[in-house]
Amino acid sequence: MDAPCLRRVLLSAAAVGLIGLAPAAKAFAETAAEPALAKTADDAGLAWAIGRSKPDFVGKRSLERATMKSPRRRQLVGLRTADPAVVLEEGAQLVDVAGQRPPMQPIGHVTSSYHSPSLGHSIALAMVVGGRARKGQTLYVPMPAGEVPVTITPPVFYDPEGARLHV
Repeated sequence: MDAPCLRRVLLSAAAVGLIGLAPAAKAFAETAAEPALAKTADDAGLAWAIGRSKPDFVGKRSLERATMKSPRRRQLVGLRTADPAVVLEEGAQLVDVAGQRPPMQPIGHVTSSYHSPSLGHSIALAMVVGGRARKGQTLYVPMPAGEVPVTITPPVFYDPEGARLHV
């Protein structure tokens, strides 16, 4: 693809808001929200990147603290709405019991949300207390128009095995 063609494609994608969609579909943190909220690599699902086989490394002491190993830490997860057309609002709170009225105790919040034309439904990333252990659970997003049920999924929506990357 030549430079003018690439420029047209990127401008077209930006015009319809797709620039952020591709990174979100692969759970790549493309905004300041995900990395700022994930305080450790494990919170973001990147524990594999920590060189634990090394005798010492910067941050090792912090990672060994009990609070860093707590099951109550917020972790990055994917969300899928029951209605594929509903796109969640970024920043929306998540609760684990339907029908709650304020004041309520949120267990997480949406960090990014899009409609994915490739997948045919909306996708969202969220930071949720004990998120990975909740895979498959239904949570609720209280919205002004009504509660939106969501299911916790892995944060990678598109090509989770990476097969298209290794063609």
